[in-house]
Amino acid sequence: MKTLKKIVLISSLILFSNAIYSQGFNLVFNQPILKEISGTIPIASGYWTYIIRTTFTVPASKVWKIENGGTTIKGGFGYLPDGNLKIDSNVVYYGGGPTYSAYNYFPMWLPAGTYNFSLISGNGSSSSTTPVNGFISGVEYNLVP
Repeated sequence: MKTLKKIVLISSLILFSNAIYSQGFNLVFNQPILKEISGTIPIASGYWTYIIRTTFTVPASKVWKIENGGTTIKGGFGYLPDGNLKIDSNVVYYGGGPTYSAYNYFPMWLPAGTYNFSLISGNGSSSSTTPVNGFISGVEYNLVP
């Protein structure tokens, strides 16, 4: 009876490990990626009111692992980590400004497709326009069967 349990257990483990491995693709490093977004916003007139948008495309047969991101805005204290970064409707980075901690939601995996990339800010300085910048970085992998 104990031998039968061992055989069933070992067979189940082998079958289960093959099912996990056989998901269809292996990831092979292709290149590092860096996507930047920048613009200017008017004089300080409220928080999170100005949006700068662009798009990027993850090519077919590729997947991106986004590992880092950040924002800066030129304010009264110099350049601050202020602003939100969004990929489609998902906030992936929140810059806390001079009084709050920044936080992010990385890593983020993106399959092939086109994505909206947005920088949302509104905490301008006393100049007529304020530069804002954002970026995401990561790794592109080839999907190899």
